[in-house]
Amino acid sequence: MNETWDVQLRRAFPEWSTEAARTRWESDRQRLRLGREVRGTVVASAHFGVWVDIGLGHPALLLVPNMGGGRSRPMRTEDYPHVGDALLAKVE
Repeated sequence: MNETWDVQLRRAFPEWSTEAARTRWESDRQRLRLGREVRGTVVASAHFGVWVDIGLGHPALLLVPNMGGGRSRPMRTEDYPHVGDALLAKVE
């Protein structure tokens, strides 16, 4: 059974999109600096990208154009990193 991205995301981050999470995000995002490399694990996938757990308590969205090769060629969802895959990304 294929789950929707929001179900996958809520499994990894049950409080995602709650008022408490939005309030925490204001201070947590200060730990992210442009250009910083982060390691994480893919926790959800959608047609426009994947969400990654980078250890902040909030999901990070990696959009298709920012995936390796995403700007130079069309990518199919089968080409995306899969849920559970570890990856390295840069904060933009």
